[in-house]
Amino acid sequence: MDPQVMMTMFREMMREKRKEMMEMFFKHLAGSGQNNATSEVASVPNMMAALSNRIAKFVFDPDTDLCFTRWYARYKEVFVEDAKQLSESARMRLLCEKLDSNTFEKYQRHVLPKTFEESVETLKQLFVKASEFTTKYQCLKLEKSDSEEFLTYTGRVNKFCERAKIHELDSDGIKCLLWVFGLKSQREAEIRQRLIAVLDREYKEGRKVFLQELYRECENFLNLKKDSETIAGNVKTVEAAMKEERRKRERWNCCGDHFAQQCKSKPWFCKQCKKTGHKEMFCELANRRKTAGNG
Repeated sequence: MDPQVMMTMFREMMREKRKEMMEMFFKHLAGSGQNNATSEVASVPNMMAALSNRIAKFVFDPDTDLCFTRWYARYKEVFVEDAKQLSESARMRLLCEKLDSNTFEKYQRHVLPKTFEESVETLKQLFVKASEFTTKYQCLKLEKSDSEEFLTYTGRVNKFCERAKIHELDSDGIKCLLWVFGLKSQREAEIRQRLIAVLDREYKEGRKVFLQELYRECENFLNLKKDSETIAGNVKTVEAAMKEERRKRERWNCCGDHFAQQCKSKPWFCKQCKKTGHKEMFCELANRRKTAGNG
């Protein structure tokens, strides 16, 4: 089959799937206590269509600051003022129809149908912009593609750096940024994530971080990790010692879990050495022969 035809069929299937999901979602919404649907008049579909044409679809992209809070701030007047004659369920439909497929599916997985205001707050929490330090960190990853014009690339770098407020970094901030950016190996992924989280927290609280502080944070994390691994190793050693102790306590005569002087069983006659007092598996003579044969 022609790949172009297959792609067209696939897109059509995805549209149908999303349409079915939306219908199921709003059927559930209609039955969850939204009793003001009867107040909708015949002009509601036309009003919703007109409002929908004024609202761009929301596509979440944290790297370019396209978060839900910023998108909603742009269209809040449309939802709150222009759509105030719509019922709660109609406004919910309008809001959800302006979410792209991935955003809607994630929203649907996290929440049950709620009021319009509750849904807005949930979406703000789910689709939040990248943190301040992470945005600065992403600036160092900017690359020019082969097909990109230099003018376009210049504008993209300028826009990204302005949004990240690179100009606010002092020499210590730049040092910390470069220090973390240099941790590129897979082996250092865990400590890199830890330090980015630390710097994010400090930036949010308005505290300045020095390079030596970052190094000490790194050392503390590595020491804690080492202590954790040591404790885990000690637990295994203790378990092995307890297992060995249980093995030593096995009664040579009956294999019971007690010492020799506590055994009340009749003395076992060993067929290996022709002596009484132990089973064949504990026979020293047989074990010496086995060892000599292996040598």
